[in-house]
Amino acid sequence: MRAVLHHFKAYDWLLTGAVLLLISFGLISLFSLSGASAFPYFQRQAVWVVIGLFLMVVSSFIDFRIFRTQGYFVLLFYIIVILLLVLLLLVNTKVRGIEAWLKVGGLVFQPVELAKLALIILLAKFFSKRHIEIYRIQHLAVSAVYLAIPALLVLLQPDLGSAIILISIWVAMVVFSGMRLRHFFLLILLAAILFAAAWGLVLKPYQQSRITSFLNPYQDPRGAGYQMLQSM
Repeated sequence: MRAVLHHFKAYDWLLTGAVLLLISFGLISLFSLSGASAFPYFQRQAVWVVIGLFLMVVSSFIDFRIFRTQGYFVLLFYIIVILLLVLLLLVNTKVRGIEAWLKVGGLVFQPVELAKLALIILLAKFFSKRHIEIYRIQHLAVSAVYLAIPALLVLLQPDLGSAIILISIWVAMVVFSGMRLRHFFLLILLAAILFAAAWGLVLKPYQQSRITSFLNPYQDPRGAGYQMLQSM
């Protein structure tokens, strides 16, 4: 009991408060969609909020240093997530044009959410062992391979938004892990070249319109930019 009290005394209440504030805004926004059709969604979201907060508190008792010492566990978690992403493409049916949701019994979830967590843990493990020589280009290349596998599988769904989030996670972690400045600018140049090539060869018209509407929603206020303008 004393250990539990000590744990909550040292708890990151500032971070918890920020999470609760964001959750509250989300629930209020959902509740404000007045009408009988919106209320069941609010109830369902409130139930998931309670479950999520419970799991957050439980997970806070896990010593994160276990990921540093148990490298096989981290790699196994990453491999399982990759297999789920592959399974998603092989056996799942498309919903609204993409294969992003996996149904297990009555539970429906997106494996890409697990992929985000697995990538963060794996990269943290990888960079923590090489923080002194993170400047070596071969280390950056290996970490890019860890990113490329789930990112390509997510793009095949196709889920461009989630793929961009995975790439953003990798960029943030390599930058804060001590990437050399010239490697950073080289990365930006490479990203610009790949983006220019993907714009004409890979991205579909609706994906292009999502990007242009994000940059300038007034360009098509009643079409691609409608949701952006309504949220504003």
